Amino acid sequence: MEEITDLQKNCERLSDGICGYCKPLMLEKEGRKERTRLLSCEGDLLMCVQYALEADTLQSCTDKLRLALEEAEIIRFTLGQTKHKNSDVLNLMELCSRIEKQLGNMIAEAERKTEVKK
Repeated sequence: MEEITDLQKNCERLSDGICGYCKPLMLEKEGRKERTRLLSCEGDLLMCVQYALEADTLQSCTDKLRLALEEAEIIRFTLGQTKHKNSDVLNLMELCSRIEKQLGNMIAEAERKTEVKK
């Protein structure tokens, strides 16, 4: 349970960081596509984690965690492509990597439990 709470907190921190990064740049044309992708993936990541917590079955939970992992990977990749890499962007990339690791561990644990049931 502590893992899930920690994952949620990290996702919320990432969300706040992405919104904080994108907000002052919203009126600039350069990088608009990347900011839109970041904001979209950030929302999708939060929803996937929430849906995983509310899942009725282990398989459904695992599927949602996989989707969340894909969103986190897209966020990290997009941040890596930004032209203006300041300390905030690097910190967000590090946090994203941490979230990816947490999600990977949770998926592996869920898969082990699924194998035991078979």
